[in-house]
Amino acid sequence: MIKKLKFYFRKVKKFILDIIFPIECLNCGKEGTWLCDNCKKKIILKEKQYCFNCKIENDFGHFCFNCKKYYALNGIFIASDYENEIVAKVIRTLKYKFIQEMAEILSQILVDFIEKMKNDKKSVLPPYVLRDLENVLVTSVPLYYKRLHWRGFNQAELIAKSFSHKLNLEFDPNLLLRVKHNKPQVELPEMQRKINLKNSFKLINKKKVKDRNIIIIDDVATTGSTLNECAKALRQNKKQEIWGLVVAKG
Repeated sequence: MIKKLKFYFRKVKKFILDIIFPIECLNCGKEGTWLCDNCKKKIILKEKQYCFNCKIENDFGHFCFNCKKYYALNGIFIASDYENEIVAKVIRTLKYKFIQEMAEILSQILVDFIEKMKNDKKSVLPPYVLRDLENVLVTSVPLYYKRLHWRGFNQAELIAKSFSHKLNLEFDPNLLLRVKHNKPQVELPEMQRKINLKNSFKLINKKKVKDRNIIIIDDVATTGSTLNECAKALRQNKKQEIWGLVVAKG
């Protein structure tokens, strides 16, 4: 009975959302699709990456020699640019209008970006996580349970699940538990964000992550503090590669 009620509730919810937000291209208004092929072509994948802390450019987004001692992450891959209005619209529509189909669009941006990074000929050898992508474990930044119940879904999990499926990678959304309800990061200055997130995540399955290289997916990274706190909880040894992967920098 409960399953039937949930099914009908989802149908009614979808019907209402279709009325309030009819399916049309977020950029040009073309009917029948959330993002038409012409507008998809206007999404530019980032060519250059950089150390997320000091912003010194490099090929793959790793933390530089001077900054890496402060991070549990090896680096952060940034697929596109939040200043691209189409990218920003898709992210906002997923997070604030709850249109879950946006996760499919965002995951494809990540897939295209990773494929590009793997295939681009660079003078520097790619990080091992890209060279042996098939053996990578993918996870997502978890939400606190109250936030999850309020929104009804975790946008990072939806993106990561779709991304993993497209590339046939192992995905586990339950590696980490968010144990603290934090103030929204956007409301805090940069220095307070690290303090706000300290000890927010707990590792659930140590055996699963032992000797595994990991990619943590989120929609947007601003200071990198959330991804780094996740990496702290996940990291079991120095040999592991743990990378953040985001659609854009906020």
